[in-house]
Amino acid sequence: FSLDFLTSRIVCSRAIFASTPFSEIERREAISLVVRPSARYLRRVTCCDVNSISSFTVIAAGQVASAGITTTGKLFTWGTGTSGILGDNTTTSKSTPNQVGNSSWSAVSMGASHATGILSNGNLYAWGANTGGRLGTNDTLNRSSPVQIMTGSWTQLAVGVSHSLAIKSDGTLWG
Repeated sequence: FSLDFLTSRIVCSRAIFASTPFSEIERREAISLVVRPSARYLRRVTCCDVNSISSFTVIAAGQVASAGITTTGKLFTWGTGTSGILGDNTTTSKSTPNQVGNSSWSAVSMGASHATGILSNGNLYAWGANTGGRLGTNDTLNRSSPVQIMTGSWTQLAVGVSHSLAIKSDGTLWG
């Protein structure tokens, strides 16, 4: 999902809603959901075609960008590219999902201006704004592509507005 606070539009892949009543929408067509906070309901409208993307199995929504991991482990991001949060080695915004590298990912979490991810081998990565050292790189330089933070068997992660957390398979907490 990607939420645009100016238009209150959430952009997402139809594949996310495979078990919901949106079955009449073609398999790989993207939809756009419009949030009406006062009415508390979602209204669907057709958005854009993402035929080259297989089904998402993991999704993450941040303040300005979104991410999804496909059944084949490919990471896609879209939204505002500020500070490199899309991880594609640019700070350019993308209105449709854009593949990040060729690695196989198992988890991703998006924050306000930074993101973290876990490769299929369990290594922990981070990218985006590094204000206050939130990426864990021992500096404050922004990163526009994923940079390895730690090796090991990391299994869960979460990011907030200005911090990152991860849990290793042995229960070790990083953050």
